[in-house]
Amino acid sequence: MTKEQQKNYNQKYYLEHRAEILLRQIKRHREKRDELVQKMRDRHTNNPALYREYHWKKIGVKFTYEEYLAMLLEQNSSCKICKRHESEFKQPLAMDHRHGDDKVRGLLCGPCNRALGLLQDDPDLVEAAANYLRGAYA
Repeated sequence: MTKEQQKNYNQKYYLEHRAEILLRQIKRHREKRDELVQKMRDRHTNNPALYREYHWKKIGVKFTYEEYLAMLLEQNSSCKICKRHESEFKQPLAMDHRHGDDKVRGLLCGPCNRALGLLQDDPDLVEAAANYLRGAYA
């Protein structure tokens, strides 16, 4: 069979069996994707320090896992704002930092960290919200 004949045969075969071929490709892709996802989950679970340092580096904060553990001990494993212990949350305490110079301020629980973010890290907005709450419950 010449190269041209082989090419024509391959094209004809593909057109006749296109659905089967695509299904096999999709199945292989899903199996490979599932394997990769599981590897990523295992890497994250087995190496929390590596994962966290990678994340901090990605957002531009120079902070090591050893510094995180030292700060965690200093704060008695509690949120710096609400003082609730880390064991009360599903996620570990988050490293809070100033966005201007990426200086680390402390470790916060998820709700407190999100609250600061939603209030745009603006002390005036935080004070206005506190005054509003004080007035609403007076």
